[in-house]
Amino acid sequence: MKRKKILVAGGSGMIGVSLTNRLKNKKNFHLISSYYRNQPQNKSNYKKLNFSNYSTCLKSTKNIETLYLLTMVSQGIMGIKSKEIDFVFKSLRVNLNLIEAAVKNNVKKIIFLSSSTIYQPSNKPISESKLDINKDPYEIYLGLGWYFRYIEKILGYLDKKKIIKTNIIRTGAVYGKYDSLNIKKARVVPSLIMRMIKAKRGEKFEIWGNSKIVRDFVFAEDVAKVLEISMYKNFNKGPLNFSSGKGVTILSLAKMIDKILKKKLNFQFNPNLPTSVKYRVLSNKLIDSMKIMNISRTSLQKGLKETINWYKNYEN
Repeated sequence: MKRKKILVAGGSGMIGVSLTNRLKNKKNFHLISSYYRNQPQNKSNYKKLNFSNYSTCLKSTKNIETLYLLTMVSQGIMGIKSKEIDFVFKSLRVNLNLIEAAVKNNVKKIIFLSSSTIYQPSNKPISESKLDINKDPYEIYLGLGWYFRYIEKILGYLDKKKIIKTNIIRTGAVYGKYDSLNIKKARVVPSLIMRMIKAKRGEKFEIWGNSKIVRDFVFAEDVAKVLEISMYKNFNKGPLNFSSGKGVTILSLAKMIDKILKKKLNFQFNPNLPTSVKYRVLSNKLIDSMKIMNISRTSLQKGLKETINWYKNYEN
């Protein structure tokens, strides 16, 4: 039996590594995961590829059956504020190269990892149908939000014209193992974990923004499960949200991490340091109504414990 060839573009990121780990031992797949700058610890199934080069995209997508697009550079608020335009241009170039190459090489399916930054501001959980293209995304994520909208529209067009089947997953605030180790550019969860690990018991601990900021956290391993299922199933209802669907304040998050680390820190919020939007939570009613996507979520407590253990082991 001929094995299906799968390409995970962006396989060295947090979600890419989690997905690669799920797929690499499947006997009916020939898996290639790409990396460029961030070389994975375990290089099995990995290949260094520069998708900014179109000829590389053409060669890499030849005979590929399923292409995962996970190439968006992931950053925390500090990284976004400093180099957002660079992220947008690079991500557009890479993904458009890969999509065009996939069309020319008759790739059967593209699975694209989108984001909650695609949505306009909302003070309640937002569903897929509530995306209003006539309203801008959150100001802080303006470039990224429009990037995701643009790629989604292109993929939707290809699907509608029956050129390539496409599945799109919009995630909440993803956290987990294999994330950034750069505190200045990391997202909220790894930033808090790394700084708290180094903090002394009982000392003052500064958190950016204010205590009432609400996020919808989802474990990277759970996202990887959904991405794997997406290879076998087709979405006939368009892009799907996937997250916990539950809002958690940054203060509650910090307290959970503190309890796991047993630091008993004295939290102080600094509203003068960069922060993002006050509320961002996704509605998961659509994906939860689909029997083919019956995915259990890892609790935030359990996910944080696994993530903290990974960071501790990595530091050592």
